[in-house]
Amino acid sequence: FAATEPLINITRPATAILRCLTLSPSASVPSASSKSPTPSSGFAAVYGEIQKQPQFMKTVVERLSSDDVPVASLSLALINSLLKNATDMGDGRFGDELEKLQAWKVIGVWLAPLLLLLN
Repeated sequence: FAATEPLINITRPATAILRCLTLSPSASVPSASSKSPTPSSGFAAVYGEIQKQPQFMKTVVERLSSDDVPVASLSLALINSLLKNATDMGDGRFGDELEKLQAWKVIGVWLAPLLLLLN
């Protein structure tokens, strides 16, 4: 347990920051052709970086199964924010990636106990 504790300490705030960035209407990000920042939506900046890390979304989806409820909750909030923004922009790639990772199965397992409590 002690070996994974530092990762959890990093994972929670990092996931929360990424979610906040995806909700941000604008951010300054460096463009590929220059070192100077160019305005872009927070979602575009985060999503662009996520696409460069092929294992990132797999890791986020796997975190939904975590026994650490705050980590699972923050991961679900990040996925929700990314999916909403991608859908609003008419970009189906993120939804396709979630489908490929079968995220819906993990989310269903995560939400089932909550739905039982509501009934």
